[in-house]
Amino acid sequence: MDDCVLNYFFLGDHQPDLCEPETLLSFSDYKIWRVRDGETFDLKNIPTTGYYQVSVDQGRMSLANPYRG
Repeated sequence: MDDCVLNYFFLGDHQPDLCEPETLLSFSDYKIWRVRDGETFDLKNIPTTGYYQVSVDQGRMSLANPYRG
């Protein structure tokens, strides 16, 4: 993506599947938006499109690099 600056917004809009002390986190389908420098992202009106989803299962992410989506 050349030399453009990218900004990422992560949203977990539901409870995690598993979040307990001394237990690895499991959280399905949190949303990630990738926004290029100069674009806008309205935190008061979160977009309903344009995101990709990543999950964490027992502390392991579904994507090796969640910033590549």
